[in-house]
Amino acid sequence: MTPEELEASFARTNPRLSPVASVDPVRDAEESDEIPQPIPEYDTTPLLILERDNYDEGQRREVINSILVGDFGEWRPGKCPNCGKESIYLPLMNRFYHDDLSVNGPCILATLRGQTPSDLAYKADMEAFRRQEDAFTAQVFQEYSRMRVRDEARAMLDRHKAADEEPFEVATLGELLERPPSPIDRVEGLIPWEGSTVIVAQRKTGKTTFVLNLVKSLLSGEDFLGRFPVQQVMGKVAFLSFEMGDDQLARWADEIGCPHDDLLVVSLRGRPTPFGNAEREAELGRMLRPLGVEVVIIDTFARAYPGESQNDPGQVAQFLSRIESFARQTVGASDVLLTVHAGWVGERSRGSSALEDWPDSIITLVKDDDDNRFMKAMGRDVDFDETRLEYDEDTHLLTLGEGSRKQASQERKMDELLGEVLGIVRDHPGLNGAEIERLMREEGIAFQKGDRNKVLKMAVDAGLLESEKGAGNSKVYQPPRIAPDSPTGAVENSPNPPIYRGGYSRGHSGRQQPQNIKTVKEICKPGIDQAVRRHGEISMDLYDADVLGASDE
Repeated sequence: MTPEELEASFARTNPRLSPVASVDPVRDAEESDEIPQPIPEYDTTPLLILERDNYDEGQRREVINSILVGDFGEWRPGKCPNCGKESIYLPLMNRFYHDDLSVNGPCILATLRGQTPSDLAYKADMEAFRRQEDAFTAQVFQEYSRMRVRDEARAMLDRHKAADEEPFEVATLGELLERPPSPIDRVEGLIPWEGSTVIVAQRKTGKTTFVLNLVKSLLSGEDFLGRFPVQQVMGKVAFLSFEMGDDQLARWADEIGCPHDDLLVVSLRGRPTPFGNAEREAELGRMLRPLGVEVVIIDTFARAYPGESQNDPGQVAQFLSRIESFARQTVGASDVLLTVHAGWVGERSRGSSALEDWPDSIITLVKDDDDNRFMKAMGRDVDFDETRLEYDEDTHLLTLGEGSRKQASQERKMDELLGEVLGIVRDHPGLNGAEIERLMREEGIAFQKGDRNKVLKMAVDAGLLESEKGAGNSKVYQPPRIAPDSPTGAVENSPNPPIYRGGYSRGHSGRQQPQNIKTVKEICKPGIDQAVRRHGEISMDLYDADVLGASDE
């Protein structure tokens, strides 16, 4: 910055300290006591009256009035830069004339000689400003040097990393199609081959159990959830555990049946994420690369993410690119799985939408009000509707069940209506469907059109009610008849009637032993409880029998 630019900058930022009158060497009377001669464009002789002390006050007032009416051009009020008196500033002369009519000749000379307090303060401030600007400029150049050093160091590091990376690959479509095809999916219908997968889980839906079941299938080659074929991992699976303790995770994995030698657990709970430190990340990659890792699982995003905000799409996208590069380039793995907690409301992942833009497949775990777990999946060539998960408490294994949350809700509703209908028929045997529906409405039981027929058919199919022909070709319904010689009170006409849920499907006439033998009361307990509340205490003797007659087996 040149001195002229520096002074102009100071004048803009410190207007109150700018000199009021400029010092003109032509008019500087430093060698004599004379007042400099006026500028010849105007007849400024009368102004000398204000600058000398041999004129009276009346004469000076006339001159001041002439200034005020504009005889000497523009003027503006101000303060004398030397004595500070209220004055009139006349640009034509670049001088101040005192309002109190006092002689201002000495003040003009002092101003011209640069001896005014204002001018001295200006010079001192200008010097301080120059020192400040010099210090600022030095800091700028110092920071500039540091930034250049950082940029050059980063570029050098990038060149070093690039030397270890595989070169870019460019191929024609024909060349790509001539290559031997890779497997389409790692897990058929759920996880693409060499894909990036996000597992989104609502709170307490068994996320870790689900992931460990997946690990078992990947390492053993067994069908995942008993339904999905798997391309077996020939190397190892690295589980980066940010959430669970070592002992608990090891115990769970062992109980599920994960191979002991092929699951690598990286304990990171309570430690800083390595993805926030390039050196620590590189160190972890160097440890895993020679171990033949084929799949990297990161549990969870919230703990592994080093950014300031999980809702910042730029930071999240950069993190996802970083873990993908870490897994595939540094470690040498082919598949990446990232677990993410769902938000408190809804089923979307918590955080930026970039979490859902990045993966090839998104597997979502949810639960209903009865703590039943469900799974669904979507992605590139992935579309699996929501289906219930069954959990075996003995083996800790998950299998794919039947039905969605909507279907489960409808089943609960049917169970409740079943109990209501059983209570009505028990109290009023021999009613037809219309009469049963009328009583349901009178008692304020909520149902939709068609529900009555569904519940009656369900009860008859399960052997909980009997139907027979009534008047006018209608069907009337009765409680089941009990065989008098049966020690268990089994249903006479159907010694092994099909159970509604929990063993046999409707219409099944086989004789095999069911997995879980349940009584009618156990099957219909939710609805029976409601029926008891509505109808009062009712005899359940007719429904105490084991509907499968299991005691005869």
